[in-house]
This record gives sequence, structure tokens and C-alpha cells, in this order.
Amino acid sequence: MENLSTGDRQMVEIARAIREEPRVIIFDEPTSSLTGQEKQRLFGIIRLLKAHGSMIIYITHFTDEVFEICDRITVMRNGQTVSTGLVAESSPAEIVRQMIGDSTLTEAAWHRAREPEPKAVQPNQILVQANGIGRSGVLQVRFDL
Repeated sequence: MENLSTGDRQMVEIARAIREEPRVIIFDEPTSSLTGQEKQRLFGIIRLLKAHGSMIIYITHFTDEVFEICDRITVMRNGQTVSTGLVAESSPAEIVRQMIGDSTLTEAAWHRAREPEPKAVQPNQILVQANGIGRSGVLQVRFDL
């Protein structure tokens, strides 16, 4: 186990839980340390579990994940239930409004906040600069560009 990535360790834990054939499985922020590929593999497992009758409780702050794998949603804020309903009848902006309690957030503003415009990189522009990084006997970093 010690040689496995964080995502692979998480998959081993899920496999261990599935072996017991649970009727209810709770995932609490399961993608926080996963790569995109690991996340898609997890979603495939969740879909299989749902298809075989397991109830999945999926806790996340990532609305895109809710729309990808969930059927119903309950939004909570400060430990209190704000709303419950079908994901298909919700919008990302409405969910975010309910999560943060901001009634002024519009759908267009939510999309702009989620997808910032890429900035053009100028020739010879310094993108990252690090000086004097190191820890004796542990880390020595040298950047030569």
C-alpha cells in the first residue's frame, strides 16, 4: 500500500468497502486528492454501485460533480438544509447561490467566475521565479532557465 498513489489508496479503500456489499455508501469529498483520470474511474464505480442498488450519499463542494453523477441534491449551509430536489431541475448558479447565500449571483456571472479568460503569455515573460529555495539535507532546488 505504501507505494500506491493517493488515488489508488482511495480505490483500495472503496474496494474494501464494496466487498461487504453495503446498501448505503457515503463518499465525503472523495475527489479532493484525485487526478482527472482517477476521478472518472471513481465515477464509473459509483455508477455501477447505483445500478446494482446501492444508495450513494455524495458530499462535495464541486457542483460539476453533482451534475455528472447525482440524481438528487440537498444543499446545506452552516449545518442547515437550504433545499432538496432533483439535480435535473437545478442549475449550477442556483446551487452556488444556495450554498453561499448570495442572491445576486447570476448564471452568467457564475460561468465567468468558473472559466476565467486565459491571459496571453509574452515572449521571454517570467512565469515562475524561485530564489533561495532549499532545506539543508532535504531539498536543494536550482532553476536555470
